[in-house]
Amino acid sequence: MQKHYIISILFISISLFIFSYTFYYSEIVFESTRHDFYLKYYIISIVSIILSFASFFIGKELKIKIFLVSTSIVFSFYIVELFLVMQFKSKFDLKNYDVVTEFKKQSLDNKNLTIAMLPRQINENLHSLGGISDKKTIYCNEHGYFTNFKSDRYGFNNNDEVWDADQIDYLLVGDSFLLGSCVKKNETIVGNLSNLTKHQKILNLGYSGNGPLLEYASLKEYLPKLSVKNVIWIYYEGNDFFELKRRLKNKFLTQYLDNYNFTQNIIYKQNFIDEHLNTRVSNLVKKPYDSAEFEPGYLKKFLKLYNLRVIFFEPLFEKTNYKEFKKIIFNTKKFVKENNSNLYFVYIPTYESLSNFYFSRHKKNYLKVLEIVKNQNIILIDMLEEFQKINDPLKIFPFKDDGHLDGFGYKIIANSIIKKN
Repeated sequence: MQKHYIISILFISISLFIFSYTFYYSEIVFESTRHDFYLKYYIISIVSIILSFASFFIGKELKIKIFLVSTSIVFSFYIVELFLVMQFKSKFDLKNYDVVTEFKKQSLDNKNLTIAMLPRQINENLHSLGGISDKKTIYCNEHGYFTNFKSDRYGFNNNDEVWDADQIDYLLVGDSFLLGSCVKKNETIVGNLSNLTKHQKILNLGYSGNGPLLEYASLKEYLPKLSVKNVIWIYYEGNDFFELKRRLKNKFLTQYLDNYNFTQNIIYKQNFIDEHLNTRVSNLVKKPYDSAEFEPGYLKKFLKLYNLRVIFFEPLFEKTNYKEFKKIIFNTKKFVKENNSNLYFVYIPTYESLSNFYFSRHKKNYLKVLEIVKNQNIILIDMLEEFQKINDPLKIFPFKDDGHLDGFGYKIIANSIIKKN
């Protein structure tokens, strides 16, 4: 065999590996549910296989040049990835802060204990919107200590008696930023609102893993059962469109979007939700715990050029569901008005946007979201503008690192809500 054929064989081997890896995750791990994400990698690997076979018919000198150029490009990619890893690497070791290990420790002495479980499909006619009800819930750790809360009758982070109030002054929907990541209860958005408004009645319907569709669903399920003055929609630019895209693949959840009158009457089904989620927590505890499952996997991410792909490559192919988001906002405004409430929209920026908005990959979405909200004449609270007024905006993040906000950041949000009210 001529030596230069080794280059062609190497090209084919790498191409086949990329194709096999893509196939494994697309068809086996994700059970063919993420074709829209993996399609570009299928195309890249197939084109690479074809070109690799064609390389057998290319002259030796040209082939060596192609090999050297390709190697240089790949090497450059890894240099950029290394730079990005150093930029975004967390300042504290996440493997010492996993929730499952902490839960196992604490549950030995407290059986009325659980962890926050992301909203999920319970059965064909039921999808959870909150967590397990009436239990101390271990949540998260970004400050060097674990936060927890006592869940209410529907699994949210509230004092249970607020559900019995004659009138709710503020009802909030949102994701983990609203649930309370990762601060003490009095430092959350709701905790700060409560302190600043002299303990008016405030209801928190936020939960980790939420996005626009689930937040709209939460309003549809719980708002009609209450008398509410103000509805506060907490939007986070970091992953709300990702969560929307993911939930739009769930045919059960899209009924909220397709049928304005749809409801799953979830308030009568909390016992089914608790039973299902308690079983999942029990199974999680019983199985041998592999901490690698919860570790960041820095080496694996580095080899896969994770940061380079997420920041520069994948956004080129990403379809943003502006149409569906616009419909959700339109329906939300209509529904809130029908329930005699006022609607406020709070836009929370990412660490990335506060670091350098000009180069932020969220800049386009920021402008589009604000356009949609303003066109609906919804009261807007732009926290990008508010945070930029601080001398050092990054100090509102734990360790000035990418993540959720600290108590000071949440207090600024609470103050901004009150000023608009």
